[in-house]
Amino acid sequence: SVADNVSSTSSVVTGIDGTMGPNSAMFVTVGAEHSCATMMDGRSKCWGHNHLGQLGLGSNGTAFFNTPQFPNIEPGLYYEAGSSFSCGVQSFGVACWGSNSAGQLGRGMTSAFEASPAGLTIPF
Repeated sequence: SVADNVSSTSSVVTGIDGTMGPNSAMFVTVGAEHSCATMMDGRSKCWGHNHLGQLGLGSNGTAFFNTPQFPNIEPGLYYEAGSSFSCGVQSFGVACWGSNSAGQLGRGMTSAFEASPAGLTIPF
């Protein structure tokens, strides 16, 4: 699990607190090896494995983050983590990023991964 990889002595993620301030999480979604939280101020923070771009940072250059990172996604909207990919509701529709080996990002093709969120043609 992601928590098992955060530290050899602790499963607590730093940078997210339990108070009702801007660093508090409203929602948390957990994939196989990554997690994301939507914060009270609307920003999102993600941590864990990024080898397939599943954190939405725009690259897969760093394979693992044990401190929360700010993904390149719109603030304040809803996200879900899949096994090694994530999708979220954006102002323009749905965006997905991460592993696309089986076409799970809905982009009409397969690829190893897509590190940046991109919209689908699924209006809501």
